Amino acid sequence: MNEILTIVSLISVPNVFMRPRENMVEADQAKRKFVHQDGDHLTLLNAYNAFCLKDFNADWCWDNFLNFRALNQAKNVRNQLQNMAVKQGLEMSSTSPNDG
Repeated sequence: MNEILTIVSLISVPNVFMRPRENMVEADQAKRKFVHQDGDHLTLLNAYNAFCLKDFNADWCWDNFLNFRALNQAKNVRNQLQNMAVKQGLEMSSTSPNDG
């Protein structure tokens, strides 16, 4: 459930990956760090999880061509969705990265 809330939040905000014209190659290289073989949604999830691990750091986002404002907005949307899910009595569980 946790991963679903995060992905739904990420697809409801502007693109979290920045690709400025003057730094396209560097931006593409930075995005490769987050790419998941199973697709774009899990790539977004990887980027968000890294953002969380870096304590929501704006400088880290800038260095990795990630849109800090969009990631912060996704965090807020996710918190709202989680609050609604908890009020409905839904279990907040996570899957193992090895499940599947």
